[in-house]
Amino acid sequence: MAATHSFIASYTVGSGGVATITFSSIPQTYTDLLLLLSLRDDSSGATARTVNLTVNSNTSNYSYKMIESTGSTTYNGTGTNSSSYPAAVSVGPSATSNIFSNSSVYITNYAGSKYKAFFSNDVMENSSATAVYNHLTSGLWGNTSAISSISMVNDNGSNFVQYSTAYLYGIKNS
Repeated sequence: MAATHSFIASYTVGSGGVATITFSSIPQTYTDLLLLLSLRDDSSGATARTVNLTVNSNTSNYSYKMIESTGSTTYNGTGTNSSSYPAAVSVGPSATSNIFSNSSVYITNYAGSKYKAFFSNDVMENSSATAVYNHLTSGLWGNTSAISSISMVNDNGSNFVQYSTAYLYGIKNS
């Protein structure tokens, strides 16, 4: 089977920033979804923030396993029955100016009647601190409903700043 990627929607943050990035009315005509993110936020004193993802405004039944590395330290984390999925990372203002994170989130069988699996990979740099950040997460939404909307917020409620972007693609195996 050949996988084909089809552009569904994009979101670019304007001046003033936004607290939430949302894709709604996601068509149910694809097999999987791919979300590509380039993010920066206005959180005070932070180099990076976790970006939490929820689907269909649902805030329960997310489970995940996370591995993080900063080049000098590593962290392993898990969550069960969480209120969101830690899908991405956003660069904070204490990181190098004009640097944005890069994240991809893959969601399998989003329109099917089984639980939904997630896989995400993020990277960001901070050249002023000669540091790099890598974040790998896999997870599951324990719900059989089809995904029709996706929302993302920073873990501390800070805003995404101007020029942050999100792109949503549908993948059809045919």
